[in-house]
Amino acid sequence: MKELSLVIFFLATFSLCAQYPAFNSVSGLEHLSLSNVKSVGEAIRVDRSGNKIFAGGFYGTVDFDFSSSSATASEYPGLFVSKYDSSGSILWVKTISNSSEVYLKDMEIDSLGNIYICGYYDGGIDFDPGPGVSNYFSNFYYSGFVVKLDSNGIFEWANDLNSSISTTCYDLVLDDSANVYTVGYFVGALDLDPGINSFNVTSIGRPSGFLQKVDTDGNFVWAHTLISTNQSPNFYESIAIDTDQNLVLCGWSTGFYNDFDPGTGTVNLPVGSNTFVQKLSKNDDFIWVKGYPLAYSGLLPYLDQVTTDEQNNIYYTGAHSSNIDFDPDPTNVFYLPFTGLDDNFVVKFDASGNFIWAKSFGTDGVDGITCLITDHNSNIYIGVRISGEGDLDPGPGTAFITTNGGVDACLISLNSSGDFRWVYHLSGAGNSWSFGKAIYDITLNHDNSLLFTGVYMDSADFDNGPGLSVLELPAGDMGAYCANIERCVTTNITIIGTGCTQYISPITNKTYYSSGIYEDTIYYNPEGCGYTYLLDLDINQIPFTSDTIVVSDCTPYVSSFTNKTYSLSGIYEDTTIINSQGCGHTHVLDIEINQVDVSTTTILNLMSANNTTAQFYQWIDCQTMTSISGANAPSYAANANGEYAVIIDDGNCLDTSECIVIQGLNVDENINYKFSVFPNPTFNSLLISIDYDDISTLEIYNSGGKLLLSQNISNQFSINTNDLPQGIYFVSLKSPDFKLVTRFVKK
Repeated sequence: MKELSLVIFFLATFSLCAQYPAFNSVSGLEHLSLSNVKSVGEAIRVDRSGNKIFAGGFYGTVDFDFSSSSATASEYPGLFVSKYDSSGSILWVKTISNSSEVYLKDMEIDSLGNIYICGYYDGGIDFDPGPGVSNYFSNFYYSGFVVKLDSNGIFEWANDLNSSISTTCYDLVLDDSANVYTVGYFVGALDLDPGINSFNVTSIGRPSGFLQKVDTDGNFVWAHTLISTNQSPNFYESIAIDTDQNLVLCGWSTGFYNDFDPGTGTVNLPVGSNTFVQKLSKNDDFIWVKGYPLAYSGLLPYLDQVTTDEQNNIYYTGAHSSNIDFDPDPTNVFYLPFTGLDDNFVVKFDASGNFIWAKSFGTDGVDGITCLITDHNSNIYIGVRISGEGDLDPGPGTAFITTNGGVDACLISLNSSGDFRWVYHLSGAGNSWSFGKAIYDITLNHDNSLLFTGVYMDSADFDNGPGLSVLELPAGDMGAYCANIERCVTTNITIIGTGCTQYISPITNKTYYSSGIYEDTIYYNPEGCGYTYLLDLDINQIPFTSDTIVVSDCTPYVSSFTNKTYSLSGIYEDTTIINSQGCGHTHVLDIEINQVDVSTTTILNLMSANNTTAQFYQWIDCQTMTSISGANAPSYAANANGEYAVIIDDGNCLDTSECIVIQGLNVDENINYKFSVFPNPTFNSLLISIDYDDISTLEIYNSGGKLLLSQNISNQFSINTNDLPQGIYFVSLKSPDFKLVTRFVKK
């Protein structure tokens, strides 16, 4: 009955009623100044206690308490880092003010709840948000920074990456020991060692990428740069770390003019490559690099992104506006279409850098990817900004999105195979890349929901289902938000099933014996997604029958029911025949395949069947398919080059071996000398005799073909076999004109 239940399951009709990802909540920063207030959510994380850490930038007077009470900051421009408990109540907020410009680009937290942020600033800045002072000043333009706060927001240390012209920190990650890896670019002269020592590098005229490692206390460990030999621009844009603590980076580069091996080797990309994905060890050892000749419109202000999953697969995202090959393997090609000015792409590699798949999606306008993460099931979540209209499903389905004449934000989810799962659409006011909606960061919450942050303008409805959840700001203001949605689509599924005497649910394995409509179960998968199964069953009460067929044959058995071939002995359920009532007949096949062992062993020109107990042997010439007269023993020594096989009959079945190629024998096929070994079998010694004077070499081989003895002899020679173990051996006699082989047995 098990086989029947499976067939019914696959014939069942599924009616899926897909909905949007379930909206949970959204909170926005309240603007208290009269006008021209801006706040932007750049990063969000959850610590091990379920507290939420929210960070970004602001300009003006802002209330960071999402409840009715007030926690304000009025310095501008500035950065903020705020912490909330699992219920959303504020624990503290810290701000870092600046005299000119300051931008936060990324944030991470370690296992102890310490907080690390990176970004860049212009002018003067005090990185200590408390009563202390940690002042820095940029030399010319931007200066990069990395700052550590403890779990209470207390200042720990700051590292200033201040070059002679400009430095930007784009992204950072932590390893299991809370070492900090930071990437970005610089122009001019830069010391990457924040301590008393120096690690001086220089980029002349154009940006050059850098990767810096410091320990959890901010002490320098190592660094390397990506500087082109032709002064072309290049930079690291994003960094991720896998479960083996290897680093994965992506960026922009004129690959042919850059050495991607930080060590003593040299690794360049092909001419034309201008974006790359690179893998290094946590000690800066080169592992691999892949390059792409990507082109885009130049209207896109967002960087490429890279991340990993728990199986150490790698996901790389960006934009393209041309038809390129996304498989870096030069022996393969994989092209993706593009529809707009810039379309988004996602490429998946395995841990060794082998291409797995690539997907593309976008609108007829300008698109840009803003963030990228994976979950524990290797589902992918991508934050994008879009303009115009288009299909955001990279597969055969349709997820058509239309913006309201401006720039909208979307959160797209794909599964580990790159198949579309759902899209969350955030629309509202704002009609440009500078003034619109964006999702800048995503993280996983402890309850399996998704937290994300970004920016909106004037007003936005964050519930893209039938409900409303609107945040509003004074006209012209841009505001930061924290939103929470479920990671999955709530789905209702109807299964129409039929059975003969019963129906076994494919969901719960519960058995039903009567027709009817049943609510089988509400099943939650590891993501917390809900599935309601309604079973519409037709149980016919018609007996289900089966029979057993016993087969014994020498050759593979071909089923007369399904034309399926069975080559091995065993018991098989060949098929279940389903009639119009959903009932049928199962044939159980008890098959015995009597196979003849026709394997052979060849030592020089002596061919031997491994099956030595058969009733009949006949050696044949494969080229003429004729029998060789008198060749009816398990072994046959060929005296001419050619192809040979042996027919073996074991009394039940008959079969023929594969053809054996013999080469290297004398072209005179009429050579036939009397060659004998005595006694055979032997115990202590073996007398070898041949009626030919010009024998030069005697060789002894074991049954595995290993050479045991080689020496010069005359036409009659005796050897001592005392030291040979019992078994089968081969004697080879060589002359300048030919070689002969025979077999003897040591008792």
